[in-house]
Amino acid sequence: MSEVFDGLATIYNEQRPRYPRAVYTLLEQLVDPTPPLNILDAGSGPGVVLEDLLPTFGPLAHYTAVDISADMVATGAERLPEATWVHSPVEPDLEQRRDLALITVGQAAHWFDRPRFYAAAIQALRPGGVLAIIQNNRDYTRGGFAQAWEELAEAYSPGYTRTYRDFPYAQELAEAFAPADSDHGVYQAEWTLTRSPEDTRGRALSSSKMQAALAAAGDTFETALDAAIAANTEDGQVSHTMITEVYWVRKAA
Repeated sequence: MSEVFDGLATIYNEQRPRYPRAVYTLLEQLVDPTPPLNILDAGSGPGVVLEDLLPTFGPLAHYTAVDISADMVATGAERLPEATWVHSPVEPDLEQRRDLALITVGQAAHWFDRPRFYAAAIQALRPGGVLAIIQNNRDYTRGGFAQAWEELAEAYSPGYTRTYRDFPYAQELAEAFAPADSDHGVYQAEWTLTRSPEDTRGRALSSSKMQAALAAAGDTFETALDAAIAANTEDGQVSHTMITEVYWVRKAA
């Protein structure tokens, strides 16, 4: 699976939307700051989550970033040397860890062996430790470029469906952590992503699903992508609604 993202680290870092500041405020409220404050970002990519975790929890915390893609790890380590970067599948690495105050997963949990990941997280978290699965999704129900994106991916990316990330994370976390009498919840925020047509194109091509479409259909896909961007450009900008979700669980103290 690492090859899916190898070669995409630079464009991924430049173009992937970040998460609202409220996400990190929530994590700060959930996590017990008592030292040692060990934080692990699972499926870290080039550090999209980590870059905002660092100022949230400060220099006294110890940060580890784990990703299966060597390209992502190399880019992340160059950008954020304050963290320890590990090139590894998440599940076996996490199985060796203990005493974590926080595990974050940004836009990556759907790639994991989740039953194995949850079992490892339960063992790795200290009492009161938090696991947070974070994701951004386009609100394609409102039409515009968000809908056009999904139509493009479904037309050109083999096997793609717009519901592919509709995973029952809240239910999975509740069930996985139930023996530990855990606390859990879901946070949701709606916001508008506005970018230039050029950045919108770059954002599209940072997606593994759109890369699959490009590999499958080449110039035909690129022509359709450019037409969709042009059709949804207004006053030199492309805008659509994003929904950020945080599925969190806190291990019993």
